[in-house]
Amino acid sequence: MNLPTKSLSALGLGLALSFAVSAQAQMGGDATSSAPTSAAADDAGKVPHGDKAFVLAVAEGSNQEVALSQLAAGQASSQDVKDFAQQMIRDHGALNGQLADLASRKAIDISDAVAKGQKKGVEALSKKMGADFDRAYLKDMVKGHDETLKAFKKEAEKGKDADIQGFANANLATIEQHDTHAHSLEQATP
Repeated sequence: MNLPTKSLSALGLGLALSFAVSAQAQMGGDATSSAPTSAAADDAGKVPHGDKAFVLAVAEGSNQEVALSQLAAGQASSQDVKDFAQQMIRDHGALNGQLADLASRKAIDISDAVAKGQKKGVEALSKKMGADFDRAYLKDMVKGHDETLKAFKKEAEKGKDADIQGFANANLATIEQHDTHAHSLEQATP
C-alpha cells in the first residue's frame, strides 16, 4: 500500500497520541489534561518580571555575601569583622533557605544566580591579607547591603506578587540592620 507522506505523518501522530493516552491511563493519570497540576507550576508564567528579577538578584547577592563571609570568618584580622562575617553566614543562610523555598513555589530557577553569587568576588578577596582584607570585605558588604536594602525596600513597596512582596517585608529589618552594621564597621576599620 502506497500512502502519501501526509497520511503517514498523521497515522504516526495518531499512534503516538494513542500510545501516550494509553500509557498515561495505565499510570493513573488523566491524558486529556496537559496543564501543570502543582500550584508552583501554575505560578510559573504569572510571576511579574520585576518580582522575578528581584528573586534572582537576591539569590545572587545573598549567596555572594555568604561566600565572602565564609572567607572572612577564617581570614579577617579583626575579631569584629569575623563576628560580623559569622552573623552574615547565619542570617543570609536562613534568608537563602526562605528564598529557595519561595523560588521553588513560584517555579523560578535560581540555580544560575546562586552559582554566580557563590563565585563573585571570592577570588579577588582571597588574595588580600590582614587589614587590607578587612577593608576590602567591608567595602563589599557595604556596597552589597546598600544595593540589597534598596531592592528590598522597592519590592516591599511596589512588588506585584504578594508572596515575594511578603518575603521582602519579612526580611527588610534584618537587611537594614546588616547595612547599618556594615557601615559602622567600615568607618571603624583603619
